[in-house]
Amino acid sequence: MSGVRSIVEHVLEHVIDGAIVVDGEGLVVYANGDSERIFARSREAIVGARVATLFAELPTDWAEPGRGTWTVRRSDGSHLDVRVTVSPVEDCVAVTLQDRASASPMPAMPNPIDEPDQMLVTIADAVDAFLYAGEMDVESGWYLPVFHGPGMNRLIGGDASYEDANRIYDTLVYPEDYPLYEALYEVESREEGIAQEATYRIRGLDGKTRWLRERSILRHVDGRWLLLGVVVDVTEELERREEVERERAKHLAAVARFERVVSLSNDLIVAVDRGGVVRYANPATRLLLGREPDDLLGHTWEAFCHGDDAGDAREALAREFGERAAGPRVVRVVNQHGRTLHLSWTGAFDPEEDLMFYVGRDVTTETEARAAVEERSRTDSLTGLSNRRHVVEVLTGELERARREPGRPGVLMVDLDHFKPVNDLYGHAVGDAVLIELASRLRRAVRRYDLVGRWGGEEFCVVVSGITDEEALKSVGDAVRRAVAEAPMKIGDGRLIHLTASVGGVLAAEGIWSVEALVDAADRGLYAAKRHGRNCVALATELTLDDFAAEEPEALRLAEALARSASAREGMPETHLHEMAELSRQIAAHLGLTEDSIMRCRLGAWLHDLGNVGVPDRVLTKTGPLDEDDWQLLRAHSEIGEGIVRRIAGLAQAALVVRHHHERWDGSGYPDGLAGEEIPLEARIVSVADAYSALTHERVYRASLTMAEALAELRLNAGSHHDPRCVEALGAVLDGLARDGETTLAPMPRVLS
Repeated sequence: MSGVRSIVEHVLEHVIDGAIVVDGEGLVVYANGDSERIFARSREAIVGARVATLFAELPTDWAEPGRGTWTVRRSDGSHLDVRVTVSPVEDCVAVTLQDRASASPMPAMPNPIDEPDQMLVTIADAVDAFLYAGEMDVESGWYLPVFHGPGMNRLIGGDASYEDANRIYDTLVYPEDYPLYEALYEVESREEGIAQEATYRIRGLDGKTRWLRERSILRHVDGRWLLLGVVVDVTEELERREEVERERAKHLAAVARFERVVSLSNDLIVAVDRGGVVRYANPATRLLLGREPDDLLGHTWEAFCHGDDAGDAREALAREFGERAAGPRVVRVVNQHGRTLHLSWTGAFDPEEDLMFYVGRDVTTETEARAAVEERSRTDSLTGLSNRRHVVEVLTGELERARREPGRPGVLMVDLDHFKPVNDLYGHAVGDAVLIELASRLRRAVRRYDLVGRWGGEEFCVVVSGITDEEALKSVGDAVRRAVAEAPMKIGDGRLIHLTASVGGVLAAEGIWSVEALVDAADRGLYAAKRHGRNCVALATELTLDDFAAEEPEALRLAEALARSASAREGMPETHLHEMAELSRQIAAHLGLTEDSIMRCRLGAWLHDLGNVGVPDRVLTKTGPLDEDDWQLLRAHSEIGEGIVRRIAGLAQAALVVRHHHERWDGSGYPDGLAGEEIPLEARIVSVADAYSALTHERVYRASLTMAEALAELRLNAGSHHDPRCVEALGAVLDGLARDGETTLAPMPRVLS
């Protein structure tokens, strides 16, 4: 063994960490002493072993030059992560294992031999470090190089001869770091066999600053002091470490900021496990719940929820854990003082902790304000009863519920008898007091789950829930009537006034299954009750032909007067409306409709285009094609007409016919796009009569059709524009006219003087 081999081998054995050499077959052919510690195996067990058995998940390209981190599979079953440097050595591969455990004391160095071992020199060059050995003179302090590996040029960033590199190395060290570097060479201050390390900077010949870590051991051998060491470029390592530290500092700062935000937040933040137990709560519990955060820990979240919401809280928690998300909702909690708070509640799932984190913002003020506004919007300001809008909402809900559950809703319309003289004689203040007293009596007269509302003026509406027969409805109506009539009402000056009320009612049934239809029918019962002497109850199904006859002249005269005023602007033929009314009546009769429905058909025919009073003349009289703006104005006439008719007693029953006579069987009509049976039957009948009459009258833009041609056109559109059943009923009516030798419908006798 040569002197160079001896020194290099000692450096490899004791100054650097583990090192192995692997041949082309993947077998370890050399291992240094520190490898035994790293692998927890003897050197004999390492040499000859396959390299793949020494590491866990060895990279497929492990033999390629470079650096990385591998995991050592130790003989005791444990694992150790080491930083490796892989370098080619002749036909082998050298692998250095950087692990900073303390080195063993340097054994005695053998006497040098003159012939160098080229393989060890090559290994020294391949370990990506500068190895050196030199003799130190204690008295003079000089250092005599014995061996310097070839790696110095990599450290100094230039290509210099061995002598030049050794001479200028000291001058490259940063002045402020020089004391650390110099201490490595002060023999008198060092202990034999103890490794010493320093990290310092040099400015290389290429102008770059490098961080170097130098580690050396002083050994006294045969009367000489030998210094053996290794210098490694740790610039990248320190830069990575600094980057890691910077990122860690950023992370810690972000965590600190987040924790501060959470602790200062006025929003409640809690973490809840799958069992509903609170595992974390921020200090906002003091503000919102009047409790310390620790008071919540270990308790179920539902314990702090409103008693009515506990079950919902459990179901929501199970659902949100299943979905791993919590959408926004409002929850109610009860604070320590018993006050209910409303929290806007959102959350997110933490998969690492298997917790749901929730954030609750106090929206009590906004929620209560909205509730107050909503209550005011549903309440009559004078009587405190539900207003018309809320009555409609409740009745709509009752109709939907009746489709699923037994029982049907009934409607009672209540109107004070002779109320106008009260206002005229005593003033509106007394009139208001009477209405307030009436509201109180109505509340007491009905069942607790029935709804009483003010419909308008002195007219009130009662929604009677879940009844099965008209006797029950009439019983409630009679209780309402008695509540008004049995005791006089006090007025402001202590005097008493005796009032009565008339009541009309209807029970929801097939054909009367909408708010409009129920109110219209109950209104007709109400007017019948007034005609029968007032202070009585009349159901819509109890009306007789005399009741209809009593309504007909006035209603039809009014309908004709209104219709004529509207049609005069359009230049409509005078016979058109008469023909429509009579044709609608005959179609309805052919279909077997009731007298009530036939009356609605006649009124609807007269009033179907009443809304044209709201359409500009330029649109109604336009001779050319209508543009989109014109059509929008024209289509509005059905809604305008409904609004007018609904406000006129005796005509209101035809309001839905007026609104829907332009709907089409396939749903392409207006204003609501109803289709098929959704369209009121009376509106379908009037639509067919209107179309037939229009086709058989001459217009400025086309000639009139014959009876047969018009019927053929309608049959062509049956199933798209028109109800096929109504079209066929029209055909039957026209066949009857043909058999009687008539080609047109004779106008109805005029009822206006």
